[in-house]
Amino acid sequence: MIAQFATALSMIFIFLTLKNPMEFMDSSTRVFNREGFIEVMEEKISKNGKFAVVGVQIEGIKYVSERYGAENGSSLLNSTAEFLKMIDRRCMVFHISAVTKFAILVPEEVNADMIVDKVRRRFNEAFYINEAEVSIWAHISEFNYPEDVKSVQDALDTIDYVTIQASETKEQQIIYGSEFILQKKRREREIEQALDICEALVRSGAVD
Repeated sequence: MIAQFATALSMIFIFLTLKNPMEFMDSSTRVFNREGFIEVMEEKISKNGKFAVVGVQIEGIKYVSERYGAENGSSLLNSTAEFLKMIDRRCMVFHISAVTKFAILVPEEVNADMIVDKVRRRFNEAFYINEAEVSIWAHISEFNYPEDVKSVQDALDTIDYVTIQASETKEQQIIYGSEFILQKKRREREIEQALDICEALVRSGAVD
């Protein structure tokens, strides 16, 4: 009964925040899109509410599409999105990239570690297409507002940085985001961009 009441409150929040929720729906995965994520996060931050975000980067979908066809790859991605949506109805799931990156917005009353554990355990199990076992895995990030991020851009950058770091391996990884990691990765990115500019200037002959 308590869980059902919490779910009802979550749905009311969605409809109050997203004046027309269907405008923020990803047509392929049937979860909310990146714009919806930005809208909901900004609303929560404006109210100074505490929450967590679990980022899920799914790897292996491209291989499945190439090996078994784009339709099967899309079907697998959609079923994965449905799984994320069903973990806990009090959470909101967003497809935040054109490919395979999702964010789960976890309200304060839900244990984010439990969400991470359920995602981890599902991706430790086999996936099947037409009775053929296929290999896909997930890199998972978890961070909290306001402890680890202060803005929507912080959240998006944290998901990007930790999934880039994790994607260097084919093994499933769980990385806990923090303000330290965020600032470190931004500084590294600034240095990379500065080096790229210097290299371009040297190639163009603008500098010796």
